Amino acid sequence: MKMNLLMNFFIYISEIDFELKKKGGNMLDNEFEELYCNCKNAVQRYVFYKVPTKHDGEDVLQETLFIAYQKFSQLRDKNKFKPWLLSIATNVCNSYYRSKLNVIEIPLEDVYSYEIISSKNGRTINETVNETLDSLKSADKQILFLFYIWGLNQMDISQKLQIPIGTVKSRLFSAKQNFKVKYPYPPKLKGENIMNDKNFPEIMPDIKISKSKRDIPNVNFEELPGWFIIPRIGEKISWSMYDYPERKLNEVSDCKVIGKAEIHGVQCVEINCGNRTLYARLTDTHCQYIADIHFHNDVKVMTSFLDDDWLKNWSYGEDNCGREILLNKENPMVEGVYDVKTGKKSYETLKVIDKTADGIYSETYIDQNGRTVLWRRYNRNDWNVGTNSYYKNLWCDKLPKNEKLIIEGETYVHWYDCITEYVL
Repeated sequence: MKMNLLMNFFIYISEIDFELKKKGGNMLDNEFEELYCNCKNAVQRYVFYKVPTKHDGEDVLQETLFIAYQKFSQLRDKNKFKPWLLSIATNVCNSYYRSKLNVIEIPLEDVYSYEIISSKNGRTINETVNETLDSLKSADKQILFLFYIWGLNQMDISQKLQIPIGTVKSRLFSAKQNFKVKYPYPPKLKGENIMNDKNFPEIMPDIKISKSKRDIPNVNFEELPGWFIIPRIGEKISWSMYDYPERKLNEVSDCKVIGKAEIHGVQCVEINCGNRTLYARLTDTHCQYIADIHFHNDVKVMTSFLDDDWLKNWSYGEDNCGREILLNKENPMVEGVYDVKTGKKSYETLKVIDKTADGIYSETYIDQNGRTVLWRRYNRNDWNVGTNSYYKNLWCDKLPKNEKLIIEGETYVHWYDCITEYVL
């Protein structure tokens, strides 16, 4: 989202002679602009999460602003400007999807191939799913495609197919049952190596990391940053944390996708991570956090992409679009190919680096299957020092034996490593 969109909007409406602008004049412009600037981040995030492409998102956002400006004089309580504008954005988004339904025909015979190249959640569906879909009768394929691939609700399906909503419900239920009967669940997904034995070693295995001269390949990396799970139905992962310099096991976390969810109109999945619940999704190009629920002093706290402090803790990428799935030589976060040996196992990996403004640096080593082999955390020497009673000393003094890096003239200190059951 470009920062000058609002300016372009006012240039646009200044060229249109409609009655509202005549009555409001510059005073109306100024009041509307001031109110919008106070909530624009939330509105922009909402639209760009709801609409699949940035180009269409900008069109939807401009249409939202245009409608809001036209109806601004009808808003009696200006304190309710933000929810009022979000409600307009919701209606415009719904109109956007309805307009797509009116012009796009859905070829039933090409359902499975369309799913591969244009999955709404960016899923890599394996051949077993394609074969199962292809074995269903046309009516089952049709309604499953509309519901899961296009993400339409039952009312929209009713309108599209011109059948009663009760018929939609019964057909959808029947199609799901028919799919379950023919589908060999659970599927074997690419990169999945879930093991029943989750006995992580008490001491971090010996690690040897060496840079390779091999060319950087293309790798699809769908894991949530820092949590190592792919936000997709059926996924689960266990991972462990090892503190340095002792290299002792500090924590084991179990993460599991427990179902589909919807946050502020955005479809996603719910992920249970012990005492924390995450909501995330895959798009065709990005992996995004949507919301977080955790407990603070026995109070359940929820934050989402619409909250102003979301950018600090969970945001990735321009306009909070998420982390790119495709890793290749064009990605600035990819440093190169590295061979990683953990214990007796060796992996060819891409090294992906990430440095935040508040002083955190991480290294993720990702294999050809798009799974994390090793994740390393470093703190800038003054990270969080003085913010609470625990972080009193500089990290060089707190962890004098740990590895140190000089990045852009500043010292970073290695804190801990994480491995997942994938490498056990």
